Amino acid sequence: MDLSGRTKLIGKPDRYLSVQASPDRRYLLATKLQRPYSTLVPLNRFRGASKC
Repeated sequence: MDLSGRTKLIGKPDRYLSVQASPDRRYLLATKLQRPYSTLVPLNRFRGASKC
């Protein structure tokens, strides 16, 4: 999101757990939910994968 409130789509839709910007705001570190996962287990027990 820029200062005017506009957003820009990046990447494809997925099940992201978190996204963090680098200090200079040039890169993003995304953690997403990886399959296989159970719908019976709480989200905090799932394994995530980080990708720059």
